[in-house]
Amino acid sequence: MPIRGPALRQPLVGVQGVMTIVCGKYFVLSDYVVDSLMRENSDSRDDLNIQQISCVRGGNSPANTMPSPYERLQAKPQTGLNIGSLTPTQRSEVRTLRITSSWPIGPNSIDCRTIYYLEGDEQAAVELFVEEHRDQLEEIDWTKRNPIKSSLSQVIYDKILHELGERRISKTETMVREDRPNGDVWLIDRKWYENRPDRRYSVTPHKSAPKVAKLAGQSPENVLKEIDSEIITESAVRSYVEGDKRLLLEYLRTSDKIACLPITHDGEMAVKLFPDQSTAVRENSEEQGTQ
Repeated sequence: MPIRGPALRQPLVGVQGVMTIVCGKYFVLSDYVVDSLMRENSDSRDDLNIQQISCVRGGNSPANTMPSPYERLQAKPQTGLNIGSLTPTQRSEVRTLRITSSWPIGPNSIDCRTIYYLEGDEQAAVELFVEEHRDQLEEIDWTKRNPIKSSLSQVIYDKILHELGERRISKTETMVREDRPNGDVWLIDRKWYENRPDRRYSVTPHKSAPKVAKLAGQSPENVLKEIDSEIITESAVRSYVEGDKRLLLEYLRTSDKIACLPITHDGEMAVKLFPDQSTAVRENSEEQGTQ
């Protein structure tokens, strides 16, 4: 019969040769020992209420009261976990965030702990990975080949960069926007972004449809502020955009920060800002500048 330590207000010591009971621990005791404890600690009888004692006969050990590896994974991603005790079904749900490549990064070599998590907990796993390795990760030049990129899926890699603040990612129905610390903004067709990560940052126009646009040191809000016109045409944004110019107009059309209507102006693809949009553009531009 195990006794739950927190039910006791003082340790119970040395009854019939039994070791000290420490609050917060579970010990398997025979009925005889329980009776002895209650007799010798009559002042604590109320705290030894049998309703608070979980009866487990047959010699269960204190370790059985600890969460299993699978229960720990259900709570949150883990490091240093022994998954050998998991059932085949449980093991099939386990995923790992593990860096399999290694080479010097700056003055040091990157050495990352494996993160174990359950399928669907990718974001929490990334947050733990960044928390555990932030100092090493901040030394990486993310514009070059690195062990993180070569070891992980593109989805997890993107989440790590977002968590580190190297890329601030936002999405519209058809577009993905990436803001970089150097002020560059990438506008990428969403399907292309998700299906062709190997060509994600190629600004060479694709023959079938616009895919990628880069604004060097500019945000879309700043571009609108500089153009300062109610009608924004493809030719008007040409000098600001490297790659497919139409993607900036598509981003404006689908962004919930920019109120506008798609139109054709003098035979060109364009958008028309709502009359009060100039104020909103200035506010968005100032907000981008403070981030």
